[in-house]
Amino acid sequence: MQLMPTQRLADPETASRYPLAVAGGAYWSRTAAGWALTLPLPPLPAGTLLVPSLSLSPAEGLSSAAGASSAAGASSAAGASSAAGALSAAGALSAAGAAPRHRWTLAAAGVSYPLPPVPSDRSDAAAGATASPERAVSTHIDCFRIHRPLAAPELTVNVDARAPPARYLL
Repeated sequence: MQLMPTQRLADPETASRYPLAVAGGAYWSRTAAGWALTLPLPPLPAGTLLVPSLSLSPAEGLSSAAGASSAAGASSAAGASSAAGALSAAGALSAAGAAPRHRWTLAAAGVSYPLPPVPSDRSDAAAGATASPERAVSTHIDCFRIHRPLAAPELTVNVDARAPPARYLL
């Protein structure tokens, strides 16, 4: 198995305190539901396990558009890893200071492969998981498994928030 380099992005304050190398900041784009960041990835060979992660400051939840809470993960060799939190009732504000809901999507050759949102409930996880090896990519609770080489993939994270994340690590 070949390990791919990790790419980390963070706001300046988080980057200065994080013990591993951070490539720079993120350039968030406004969407209808919040904010998004799209990362072009190098070609991904078959057998790659891509495990993305987003860690948001709990203060980000104060401006959450969706009103859900989230937990964060740490980086891994495939790019990053993910963790999940508990989902509050749809549209209701979660615990004070909880981070907003987010969702990762891998796209290649005109096909999108979304992961379940973080945090998820059981229906989100069941609807989002595809484990068919006949597809180029299968999605699982927190990762993408690459079954056929992807030449020009892009990884996008969408964050349900009224303002772009100010404190983050991905």
